[in-house]
Amino acid sequence: MSQKPYVLTVCGGKGGTGKSTVATALSLTLSQRGHSLLLVDLDVDGPSTANLLEVSPEAYKEISIFKPTIVKERCLGCGKCVEACQEHALIHKKGSPPILLEDLCSGCTACLLACPNSAIERGAKSLGKILHCKAAENLVLLIGELKPGEARSPVAALHTREEAQRLIAANDFDMVVVDSAPGVGNLTAQALLMGNEILAVTEPTPLGLHDLLLILELAEFMGKIAYVVLNKSTIPHGDPVSVKKACGQRGVEVIAEIPYDLEFLKLQSVKAALRKSRSLREAASLLADFFEARM
Repeated sequence: MSQKPYVLTVCGGKGGTGKSTVATALSLTLSQRGHSLLLVDLDVDGPSTANLLEVSPEAYKEISIFKPTIVKERCLGCGKCVEACQEHALIHKKGSPPILLEDLCSGCTACLLACPNSAIERGAKSLGKILHCKAAENLVLLIGELKPGEARSPVAALHTREEAQRLIAANDFDMVVVDSAPGVGNLTAQALLMGNEILAVTEPTPLGLHDLLLILELAEFMGKIAYVVLNKSTIPHGDPVSVKKACGQRGVEVIAEIPYDLEFLKLQSVKAALRKSRSLREAASLLADFFEARM
């Protein structure tokens, strides 16, 4: 492809299919071949790329949203801020200042605009952080991480995506790999928006196939070309034939298969899979060959 950098989104439907492992292994392999890579972890609820790469990125940017600060001395008790709040995050008794239910507040600023007496000022609520580091030679890692217990993961993903776009504009990356969240919801759609093309990682199980079909449907809806990696292809009682048949019916290419490997599981448990797993290295090399031609 002529557009630079080439952006690949790696997604996987259900959790545990191996999408983060594949995304990280592919990024590391391409960087070792001399290509300049940015790996973006948009799984803000549970980012794992730093663990896989055995690095400790530093937080360098706060993810925050507007939070109303109520100045009681100026408040008229009119309730107009409460009426404007679509999230029902403000409650009040007539003639009294409102009370903020912080967990419900989306940071939309409607209350700030509605107040007739400037009794609401701009405050900030921290949702999480963006982390960044040089993970290896030619490989930059960017991670969005939501605070435990926070529910605004789409906002955290959006901030991370915007920061990634700033990094892309300021650097000369050959390729960007985006590791998406599980499922086919808002976070995955945001990751797909970034990508020129999509790599869907699946497994030969009924749930794996079910979620793969949802991913492929979303990719088609968004006008994205998709490729498939069949992970754990030799798992006992698996059904790789059904996965390949479903892909063939949709004109989607299965570009790699990774066999089920007990040795990989042992290495993964001690964070050594990227360095020592033969099956993963072979699959990453095959994928790197394929995507080098797409850059």
